[in-house]
Parts: sequence; structure tokens; C-alpha cells
Amino acid sequence: MVGLALFLAVANGPRFFRLSTIAPPAILILTWLLSQPGPAYRSARNLLCILAAFFALLLPLRRQTRWHATLNLPIGRTAFSDILIYREYQWLAQRTHPSDPFFNSPGLCLYLSLRNPTASEFVSYDDFTRPEQVSAIHSLQQRPPHFVVLFSENIKRPDSQDNAAPFRQYIHDNYHSAQTFPIHGSIQYDEQLWELAPSSESSR
Repeated sequence: MVGLALFLAVANGPRFFRLSTIAPPAILILTWLLSQPGPAYRSARNLLCILAAFFALLLPLRRQTRWHATLNLPIGRTAFSDILIYREYQWLAQRTHPSDPFFNSPGLCLYLSLRNPTASEFVSYDDFTRPEQVSAIHSLQQRPPHFVVLFSENIKRPDSQDNAAPFRQYIHDNYHSAQTFPIHGSIQYDEQLWELAPSSESSR
């Protein structure tokens, strides 16, 4: 009953991290069951020992042989195991300097030591961003950052209210798309870097 209750608690979103938090009781019960006498249990124990040894060797081997690269970023030497993210950080690092204003990607801000000119960390395309938070546009108008991140609109959830339309409209009116980087995480989307248009920069 306890195991079933733990499973039902994460059944609506069975992510790896959530499953790993409820797995220990199941592992203990499985170990107890397999410790019972009998040839079938002995065979199961031997098979599990072989599988455990295989995966214990496979994970570090895979981590050591997969693609990786490093960049000397303002925050320090940083290692990357995803070539798409590596290219994005490399591209932006070559075009910015520490303390440059930048908006809508806390990760890029942190690793490149850029400065967010607004009171909001980012603008999302769902109810997480409230209408009053879109007032970040006014902060951007005071000192427009040279680069802003926009996400592809296919990450919008159909059942949520998108409050970011005024923000996107402001970016489309004053910036031009400079580069797009596909991101292949749990959700596939495009991360678009928009650069301030020359006409908008000259009017500052």
C-alpha cells in the first residue's frame, strides 16, 4: 500500500528525478524478496549482479568517451557535453563583454557575467509570467540590451494563458534575429538570439 501510494504521487509526471526519490523502498523490498532460498531466486540474483556490474562500467565509459569541449568564460573554464549548447555559448561569448546588458536567459547571464537590466529573470509563454511582469519592456526601453533571447513559440502550452505577446512584439519591432540554436532537452525548442536593430541603437 505504501509503495502504491508513493507511485501514485508521481504517476502524473514520472520524471527520472521523481521516480528516483520513491525507488529506495522498492529496491529494499526487491532485495528482500530475492534473498529468499530457491533456485529461481538464486538465478535472479546472479542475473541482477551481472546487470549491475555491466551498468557500473557502462556509465563512466560512456561519460568519458562522449563528445565534450571547454570554453574559457568570464565565470571560469567551463566544460560542455552538448555541442548545441556549446555553440550557443561560444557564439555569444565572442560578441559580448562582462556586464553587458542582456535579457531572458539566466544561464547565459550567469556564465557570461552579463547584466539583466530588468527586475524579472525571464519571460515565459504561460501563466508563470504574469501580465504585470511584462512591464520589463519599460526597463528594456531605458537601456536596450544588445542581445535578447526569444524561445520558439512551440513550447507554449495550449491550456495556459500566454501573457508575453507584448514583449515579443517589442522584440520583433526593435530587434532582428541574429542566430538560432536548437535545444534538444526534455522539450525540443529553438532558442533564438535577437540583436538590437541599428535604427533602434542609434535612437538611444
